[in-house]
Amino acid sequence: MIDDGAVRSTCGLCYGGCGVLIHLKDGKVVKVEDDPELAKEYPLIFTSWKSAPFRHSGGRQIVTLRGMHPEPMVNIHPETAEKLGIQGGDQVYIETRRGRIKQKASLSTNLDPRVVGVDYGWWFPKKEASDLYGWAESNVNILTDDRPLYNREVGSTNLRGILCKVYKYSDEEQK
Repeated sequence: MIDDGAVRSTCGLCYGGCGVLIHLKDGKVVKVEDDPELAKEYPLIFTSWKSAPFRHSGGRQIVTLRGMHPEPMVNIHPETAEKLGIQGGDQVYIETRRGRIKQKASLSTNLDPRVVGVDYGWWFPKKEASDLYGWAESNVNILTDDRPLYNREVGSTNLRGILCKVYKYSDEEQK
Protein backbone atom coordinates (compact mmCIF):
# COMPACT_ATOMS: atom_id res chain seq x y z
CA MET A 1 0.00 0.00 0.00
CA ILE A 2 1.13 3.54 -0.76
CA ASP A 3 1.83 5.76 2.26
CA ASP A 4 -0.57 8.59 3.04
CA GLY A 5 0.56 12.12 2.22
CA ALA A 6 1.46 13.97 -0.97
CA VAL A 7 3.41 12.46 -3.85
CA ARG A 8 5.10 14.76 -6.38
CA SER A 9 4.59 13.57 -9.93
CA THR A 10 3.84 14.72 -13.44
CA CYS A 11 0.45 14.75 -15.10
CA GLY A 12 0.08 12.08 -17.76
CA LEU A 13 -2.89 13.52 -19.64
CA CYS A 14 -0.69 15.14 -22.29
CA TYR A 15 2.98 15.73 -23.03
CA GLY A 16 2.92 19.04 -21.16
CA GLY A 17 4.57 17.29 -18.22
CA CYS A 18 2.99 19.61 -15.67
CA GLY A 19 4.02 19.06 -12.06
CA VAL A 20 1.26 17.76 -9.78
CA LEU A 21 0.86 16.90 -6.11
CA ILE A 22 -1.15 13.71 -5.61
CA HIS A 23 -2.68 13.55 -2.12
CA LEU A 24 -3.28 10.07 -0.72
CA LYS A 25 -5.36 8.83 2.20
CA ASP A 26 -5.60 5.13 3.06
CA GLY A 27 -3.64 4.42 -0.11
CA LYS A 28 -6.21 6.14 -2.36
CA VAL A 29 -6.00 9.35 -4.34
CA VAL A 30 -8.15 12.02 -2.69
CA LYS A 31 -6.91 15.14 -4.46
CA VAL A 32 -4.64 16.16 -7.34
CA GLU A 33 -3.36 19.71 -7.57
CA ASP A 34 -0.86 21.77 -9.53
CA ASP A 35 2.77 21.75 -8.33
CA PRO A 36 4.42 24.72 -10.05
CA GLU A 37 7.57 24.42 -7.93
CA LEU A 38 8.45 21.11 -9.57
CA ALA A 39 8.17 22.66 -13.04
CA LYS A 40 10.43 25.53 -11.97
CA GLU A 41 13.11 23.12 -10.76
CA TYR A 42 12.78 20.86 -13.82
CA PRO A 43 11.67 23.11 -16.72
CA LEU A 44 12.11 20.63 -19.60
CA ILE A 45 10.30 17.43 -20.55
CA PHE A 46 12.17 14.35 -21.65
CA THR A 47 11.15 11.58 -23.92
CA SER A 48 13.35 8.72 -25.08
CA TRP A 49 13.83 6.67 -28.22
CA LYS A 50 15.99 3.91 -29.52
CA SER A 51 18.91 4.73 -31.80
CA ALA A 52 18.51 3.29 -35.29
CA PRO A 53 21.49 0.87 -35.20
CA PHE A 54 20.47 -0.79 -31.94
CA ARG A 55 17.66 -3.06 -30.77
CA HIS A 56 16.58 -1.98 -27.30
CA SER A 57 19.81 -2.01 -25.26
CA GLY A 58 21.37 -4.79 -27.34
CA GLY A 59 24.05 -4.46 -29.97
CA ARG A 60 26.31 -2.03 -28.16
CA GLN A 61 28.98 -4.75 -28.14
CA ILE A 62 28.98 -4.97 -31.97
CA VAL A 63 31.83 -2.77 -33.22
CA THR A 64 30.23 -1.90 -36.58
CA LEU A 65 26.98 -0.78 -34.92
CA ARG A 66 28.86 1.23 -32.32
CA GLY A 67 30.76 2.88 -35.17
CA MET A 68 27.42 4.17 -36.52
CA HIS A 69 26.38 5.61 -33.16
CA PRO A 70 29.37 5.55 -30.79
CA GLU A 71 27.97 7.41 -27.81
CA PRO A 72 24.67 8.39 -26.21
CA MET A 73 23.15 11.60 -27.55
CA VAL A 74 20.49 13.91 -26.15
CA ASN A 75 18.60 15.91 -28.76
CA ILE A 76 17.84 19.47 -27.75
CA HIS A 77 16.31 22.37 -29.65
CA PRO A 78 18.92 25.03 -30.64
CA GLU A 79 16.98 27.84 -28.90
CA THR A 80 16.85 25.87 -25.66
CA ALA A 81 20.52 24.94 -25.95
CA GLU A 82 21.49 28.58 -26.47
CA LYS A 83 19.54 29.67 -23.36
CA LEU A 84 21.38 26.99 -21.38
CA GLY A 85 24.82 27.83 -22.80
CA ILE A 86 25.02 24.46 -24.56
CA GLN A 87 26.46 23.84 -28.02
CA GLY A 88 26.22 20.75 -30.21
CA GLY A 89 28.84 18.24 -29.08
CA ASP A 90 28.94 19.46 -25.47
CA GLN A 91 28.77 16.85 -22.75
CA VAL A 92 25.69 17.51 -20.60
CA TYR A 93 23.82 16.13 -17.64
CA ILE A 94 20.14 15.23 -17.89
CA GLU A 95 18.62 15.24 -14.41
CA THR A 96 15.24 14.32 -12.90
CA ARG A 97 14.16 13.99 -9.27
CA ARG A 98 15.33 10.38 -9.41
CA GLY A 99 18.81 10.72 -10.87
CA ARG A 100 21.27 12.14 -13.34
CA ILE A 101 22.96 10.79 -16.47
CA LYS A 102 25.50 12.09 -18.99
CA GLN A 103 25.03 12.31 -22.74
CA LYS A 104 26.38 14.36 -25.63
CA ALA A 105 24.24 17.27 -26.89
CA SER A 106 22.93 17.12 -30.44
CA LEU A 107 20.95 20.11 -31.71
CA SER A 108 17.68 19.48 -33.54
CA THR A 109 14.89 21.76 -34.70
CA ASN A 110 12.62 18.68 -34.96
CA LEU A 111 11.74 19.01 -31.26
CA ASP A 112 9.54 21.39 -29.36
CA PRO A 113 11.89 23.74 -27.44
CA ARG A 114 10.46 22.40 -24.14
CA VAL A 115 11.35 18.78 -24.98
CA VAL A 116 14.64 16.87 -24.98
CA GLY A 117 15.09 13.46 -26.59
CA VAL A 118 17.26 11.16 -24.51
CA ASP A 119 19.06 8.16 -26.03
CA TYR A 120 17.68 4.89 -24.68
CA GLY A 121 19.34 1.82 -23.17
CA TRP A 122 23.02 2.75 -22.99
CA TRP A 123 25.88 0.72 -21.59
CA PHE A 124 29.56 0.64 -22.57
CA PRO A 125 31.06 -2.72 -23.62
CA LYS A 126 34.63 -1.50 -23.06
CA LYS A 127 33.98 -0.75 -19.38
CA GLU A 128 34.37 -3.29 -16.58
CA ALA A 129 31.82 -6.04 -15.95
CA SER A 130 32.15 -5.33 -12.22
CA ASP A 131 30.67 -1.87 -12.94
CA LEU A 132 27.94 -3.44 -15.12
CA TYR A 133 29.64 -1.86 -18.15
CA GLY A 134 28.98 1.67 -16.93
CA TRP A 135 25.24 1.34 -17.52
CA ALA A 136 24.35 3.90 -14.83
CA GLU A 137 26.37 6.67 -16.53
CA SER A 138 24.02 7.27 -19.46
CA ASN A 139 21.07 4.89 -19.22
CA VAL A 140 17.64 6.53 -19.28
CA ASN A 141 16.37 4.10 -16.62
CA ILE A 142 18.31 6.13 -14.03
CA LEU A 143 15.93 9.03 -14.75
CA THR A 144 12.64 7.16 -14.51
CA ASP A 145 10.69 6.12 -11.47
CA ASP A 146 9.39 2.59 -10.98
CA ARG A 147 7.38 3.32 -7.84
CA PRO A 148 3.59 3.65 -7.85
CA LEU A 149 1.52 5.41 -9.08
CA TYR A 150 1.48 3.27 -12.22
CA ASN A 151 -0.23 3.99 -15.49
CA ARG A 152 -3.62 2.41 -14.87
CA GLU A 153 -4.28 1.51 -18.51
CA VAL A 154 -1.28 -0.77 -18.95
CA GLY A 155 0.14 -1.07 -15.43
CA SER A 156 3.51 0.39 -16.34
CA THR A 157 5.67 3.20 -15.03
CA ASN A 158 5.95 6.52 -16.79
CA LEU A 159 8.74 6.40 -19.39
CA ARG A 160 7.95 9.59 -21.32
CA GLY A 161 6.92 13.10 -20.49
CA ILE A 162 9.06 13.30 -17.35
CA LEU A 163 10.20 16.69 -16.08
CA CYS A 164 13.95 17.23 -16.25
CA LYS A 165 16.71 19.79 -16.46
CA VAL A 166 19.75 19.78 -18.73
CA TYR A 167 23.04 21.47 -17.99
CA LYS A 168 26.60 21.41 -19.21
CA TYR A 169 29.41 19.60 -17.38
CA SER A 170 31.70 22.00 -15.62
CA ASP A 171 35.08 22.50 -17.30
CA GLU A 172 36.78 20.52 -14.50
CA GLU A 173 34.50 17.51 -15.07
CA GLN A 174 35.21 17.46 -18.81
CA LYS A 175 38.98 17.07 -18.29
